[in-house]
Amino acid sequence: MKHLKVVGLTLLSISLISGCASTDDSLQKDASGNFVYPPMIPLTTENYVWDDSVSEATNVAKMAQPAGVARGMSDFVDGKQASIGLLGTGIRVFDGAVGLLSGGLFGLVQQESLSQGVNNQVEWKPTVVDIVDKETISENGQISFVKTRQYIAEKVKKAIEVDHPNIIWGDTLTLKRRNFETDFYQIIKSNECQQIQNFDKGGKENVKLVTNNYSKYFYEGKDSVETYCAYSMKLNVSYSIDSKSVVIVAESAKGHYLDKSVALNYDGYVLVPDVYFANSNYTVTNPYAFVTKSGEELLFQKP
Repeated sequence: MKHLKVVGLTLLSISLISGCASTDDSLQKDASGNFVYPPMIPLTTENYVWDDSVSEATNVAKMAQPAGVARGMSDFVDGKQASIGLLGTGIRVFDGAVGLLSGGLFGLVQQESLSQGVNNQVEWKPTVVDIVDKETISENGQISFVKTRQYIAEKVKKAIEVDHPNIIWGDTLTLKRRNFETDFYQIIKSNECQQIQNFDKGGKENVKLVTNNYSKYFYEGKDSVETYCAYSMKLNVSYSIDSKSVVIVAESAKGHYLDKSVALNYDGYVLVPDVYFANSNYTVTNPYAFVTKSGEELLFQKP
């Protein structure tokens, strides 16, 4: 186990929100006018049983797999050869980096060799895996979406603030869709938005920022037009550990410019793939797939 140094670039991408969100309300409101979110239910009825025959990293991956993350990840003889197995990753990813892979972590390259149509079946993005006391996120005997959302969002914000101490946060919101999905958007209202949008457009400068009315696109969004961006994650509860604790899985969805800060500073586990799609034109690369545990590197290596 070794401590990960903050090296390299974390580049990417947020493409928010216009054109991909429905303004329909798929949730009902209570008598007070508040949206009623469905409770979160574990994706499997089985309890996760720790497997001492595999590495800690592989146990973390197995806890996340019901949420569609880290499919097929297992131990390697050499953990620094661990890969999620995207086709084409050995052809052009590294020689196409053109100097962007400073130190090797979270570099951005053009994905000339990768077929998204095939690789979307196995591709996944940096993912928080957090074992949580069920009472912490429950209300009326059920796992509360709002409490789960807030629990993860607060820990993610603390991780990001280590590298971005002057970041200005807005509300933690969920996108309106025709069919409700358990995601959250942590609104950002500071200079990071310009950086995120610039990288999203291939490194151009002064890209126009997004300006929208929150209430049009988000449940609980205030009726206010502002310029903003967001860091977004998809939330699931994958397993119960026992009667008192559950596994929360939160996969990065937007704002990948900030993924490195989450991976290196989150208080808990974060799964990190060797390759993932930042957008339709660019791929984020790492030398190998790994897990962080409060900033410490865990390898997919046979015990």
